[in-house]
Amino acid sequence: MVGALFSSRVMPNLLPFEQQHYEFRQIWDDDWFPEEDYDRVRNVAKLVPHETKTLLDVGCGNGLFLNFLKNEYPGSFSSLVGVDRSETALSHVRTEKRCATIDNLPFEECQFDTVTCMEVLEHLPIPIYARGVSEVARVARQSIIVCVPYKQNLKQSLCECPECRTRFNPDLHVRSYDENALRCLFLPHSFRMTGTQRIGEQLVRYDQEYRAYLRSMFRRVPTSCPSHAICPVCGFCDEQKLDQDLAARKHARCAASASLGEAPKLSRIRAFIGSILPKRTDYRWIAATYVRNGSADH
Repeated sequence: MVGALFSSRVMPNLLPFEQQHYEFRQIWDDDWFPEEDYDRVRNVAKLVPHETKTLLDVGCGNGLFLNFLKNEYPGSFSSLVGVDRSETALSHVRTEKRCATIDNLPFEECQFDTVTCMEVLEHLPIPIYARGVSEVARVARQSIIVCVPYKQNLKQSLCECPECRTRFNPDLHVRSYDENALRCLFLPHSFRMTGTQRIGEQLVRYDQEYRAYLRSMFRRVPTSCPSHAICPVCGFCDEQKLDQDLAARKHARCAASASLGEAPKLSRIRAFIGSILPKRTDYRWIAATYVRNGSADH
């Protein structure tokens, strides 16, 4: 969600392909996000230190987190600021916001009590990764909160462009994280990790996991690109499919709200089969908290 600055007057299809991905209006609609994302926001909000009065969310996207803080904790913050390089995303943010990049944050040193950075670091290309981490630490006075996908298998997540046959991660993720990777993230910048929390509990069936592994090893029919994907090489994307996907998500959300909880018979059968097959517990995200050296743990 971070990258080079650009003007809103520039047409999205004239931008580099990677930037175009973040200018799709559909992926910033609130209905695009499943309930799991709202649960992630609620969990991360609980990690914000009580004494925090000024907070910066780097790579804030459509303000899912900031808008939640503003609505649920009115009067708790003197300043809530979001920064993102996508002006399409920023149009949804209902707090103070700036269009900027993670490797060149337009703020003073130690300007914010707490800096959050969620669903961002896994996207950063190598040339700006170290600089981005340094900038997050520079503007944080006391604490940092990072949330990233947990132990994502990047190899199994690849899809293939139907035009140029390039294989890529559809969310443009380029790195994976676990507790060890996060522990030393900010050590060179005088911040130490004080804890981690895994978020988004999900049950993984061993049969599905094994089939996914076999597909990645002997895949003859490549995984097709999801609607929000844009090929980083040739720029292939299907906005018509993206519109259809968003409409389907809106319909599903409305149907779920109107439903009395009676699942279709086929869904009940699938749920029963799934319940008796062996499985393990996994998590979609991991959040890590950091404090500046010399600060008390919270």
